[in-house]
Amino acid sequence: MTTCEILLKAADLIERDGWCQGADLKQVDGKPARCAERAIEEFLTSRRKFWEVMRALRNHVTVNTVWEWNDAPGRTKEEVIAGLRGAAAQCEEG
Repeated sequence: MTTCEILLKAADLIERDGWCQGADLKQVDGKPARCAERAIEEFLTSRRKFWEVMRALRNHVTVNTVWEWNDAPGRTKEEVIAGLRGAAAQCEEG
């Protein structure tokens, strides 16, 4: 699976099941809500791919770490989904 595909699938997963802040899987409306990093991990096949996807997302949202961005006070589910999809669109272009 490509970096772009993983980012899009992670966005779809959060949109469908829910989003949370923090590393722990949480329940939202009876579904397993995930942070951006946990959603990405659902589709990984290697640790190397993990770092490629994290780099693509970090470059798009211009942060040092994905977890800080995901967990920033006031961050919303919609912003996280948009960030994942934006990073996917950016890697498709590049």
